[in-house]
This record gives sequence, structure tokens and C-alpha cells, in this order.
Amino acid sequence: MHDILSEVSLNFELKRIVFVNSASHGYSEIMLDNHLALFGSNNAGKTASLAATKLMLYPETDFNGCYKKFKFEGKSGQYSKEDSYQFYFPSNKSFMAMEIENDIGTSCVVLYKAGKYQYHRVFLPMPYEQLRPLFWNDEQDCFADDLSIEKLMAFQRKN
Repeated sequence: MHDILSEVSLNFELKRIVFVNSASHGYSEIMLDNHLALFGSNNAGKTASLAATKLMLYPETDFNGCYKKFKFEGKSGQYSKEDSYQFYFPSNKSFMAMEIENDIGTSCVVLYKAGKYQYHRVFLPMPYEQLRPLFWNDEQDCFADDLSIEKLMAFQRKN
């Protein structure tokens, strides 16, 4: 049997991370495949935004043992699971997405709020540009209508 993965490099490149009502962002796309400089006052969320990549890349699905797993820490010390969960997933309209590219192509993983201190992932084998309308309306420069987990899951089933 021919295994396609035997001919494909398992290396990948992080292309972008997207925050929707998460980590003190309303809606932000941070491009990671170009030079990047983040500016802001202290405690504005620069480090926390980049630390969110741990949520996307690690196999974890909850904030239990948050400090041990993620090492989220600030000037005042370790962040609790309650603080961390509320920061990254303050509502059911909170999402984080990461676009990844490898030899197979471009894909995205979207994280969303689940049960108590939990989050789930949806994998979609497509560039983020195809997902953006689920979260952001470019024409009206505002959040998408019916921004919801249900809409995301319906899109995944369809695609």
C-alpha cells in the first residue's frame, strides 16, 4: 500500500493566528509568515497573544493544570485556570484560529469554547480566507452575522 505521508515532509509553517472575541481582541489576524513587530503598552496582551499558540499546538483540550501545561504567568505570578479560560474564551462567540501550511497544502484549526474549562478544535483543510466570512464581514467591516459554533460546525460538515 502506498502511503502519501512517506513522501511528504511533516514540517509545517505557521502562517497566521486569528483571534475573535479572545485574548482582549475583538477581531485580529496576526500574520506570522512575514516579519512581525508587536507594539503596545505593558499588559496589553502582546505576550498572551503569542502564548495562545500553545493552546493551538499542544494536544490539550482543557485548562486544568493550566500553569503546569502552559506556564501562563504574569508580573503577579501564575494565572489560574479560571483566569486563563476567561481570557481566551470569554463567551460562546470566542474563537482562535491558526493557519498552517505544509507540503500537502494549507489548513486551519479553529478552537472554540466547550464545557467547563474546556475547548475543542475543528480542522479544516483550506486557507483561512475561505473561513473568514464565518467570523468577519469584510464588506461591512464588522463581525459576521450569526457568529456561532453551530455555524462553524455546519460549515465543517458541508466542506
